[in-house]
Amino acid sequence: MVHNIYIKCNTCGTPIRLRIQLDGSIYKYDLPIHVCCPNPNCGDEFDCHFNHKQGVLPKWFVASEEDMPNYSISYSPQLPIFSNIKYGVGQAFMLTPFIALGTFYTLPKISHFGAYMQTILEEVYPYRTLLKELIPILKKGNVMAFQKKMMKIMELENNKRDLSSVKECHDVYTDFVASLRRSFSSPEYESNVSGVVLEKCIHSIRSHSKEETQALMDVVKRTTNIQKWKEDAMRYLGSFLEHSEKYYPVMFFIQVGDITIPHTIDFMIDTIDVDSVHADFSKSFNLLNDMLLLPVGLCNMDLTEDFNIFPNATTGMKGINGLSEFAKLPDGLKIEKLRDYGVIEKYLANYFNSHVRNGIAHENTIFYTDTQMVEYYYKMNDDETHEDYRLIDVAIMTFVNTLHVMELFVLLNTLSNKL
Repeated sequence: MVHNIYIKCNTCGTPIRLRIQLDGSIYKYDLPIHVCCPNPNCGDEFDCHFNHKQGVLPKWFVASEEDMPNYSISYSPQLPIFSNIKYGVGQAFMLTPFIALGTFYTLPKISHFGAYMQTILEEVYPYRTLLKELIPILKKGNVMAFQKKMMKIMELENNKRDLSSVKECHDVYTDFVASLRRSFSSPEYESNVSGVVLEKCIHSIRSHSKEETQALMDVVKRTTNIQKWKEDAMRYLGSFLEHSEKYYPVMFFIQVGDITIPHTIDFMIDTIDVDSVHADFSKSFNLLNDMLLLPVGLCNMDLTEDFNIFPNATTGMKGINGLSEFAKLPDGLKIEKLRDYGVIEKYLANYFNSHVRNGIAHENTIFYTDTQMVEYYYKMNDDETHEDYRLIDVAIMTFVNTLHVMELFVLLNTLSNKL
């Protein structure tokens, strides 16, 4: 079902029928709506938001139902939208975003996602500020204030957990990050992207001696300030969780197991803008890049019993003598060297994309509103060579990289407890 709302372009006054997919989100928070006027003689863009009690705000965007709009725009706070139903001209009947997805995915999978999102809205969304609000308290080492804030936000006064040290506070914080990762994950993600690497890393930590894992951490510390990385990761994850509802359409692909990039179907996402996706992508990419030695080293230990020996030492890693030498490679070359490193290549796949990162860093990207395609000019002083992705695919890259940051955060705490 959709909720029909009549709005008008603030520039040309064109009446538009806005078709919002009905789901639980509509009652939880205001829906930010970015509209590109479908009138070919206008095309201006404007922002409004929908509140289920007050309707469209600001009110000057509201149109009369008697205006009989010739244009329709479909919007969903939780589902990706197929471009063919995004805009409609003079159509009395249009498929809803939910029904349209049935063209590509089975109804049970789509229905499962609806049930999953109801759980997210009830068990994750209410605590979206927790990670961010606990950071300054944790930094000060105030155990009592940390416990009080956590209990208040999570409404756990009747299930109090007594904490006696800053270390226990860090453990609780890490437990919450691990819980978030499980909530945002899926069986398909675990088996196809993350599972093998995470399992191998944890197995290495548990099966190798303290001296061996300490030697690996010494190499990691030479390239990355661990404490600063943790603080940066906490800030990023706190910010990401706070606006994670903007990535709900991305979660659809995680849950149905369609994480391959690029998608051949031209899906669109309207819950987040391109600048916000780029900001999150850059932060998650850099955090993953700065800690990449950790999962590579731990997987080396699991597969070859030595963090300095790569399983693809005679192929992709030929000529690279040890983890420290690998750390000195340029980012793009690191990715190239890992392409035939089975589990790590699968872990990074197309999500850890240096071309996208470079295009953003060079501030040399072009976004096309009508198709949501983005051109990334990834070579310095080269305005011809570019790599193209749909915005929703870059959002998926960002989401997967963020899950990896959560995993690395948990692994660091596991290592800290061992060492």
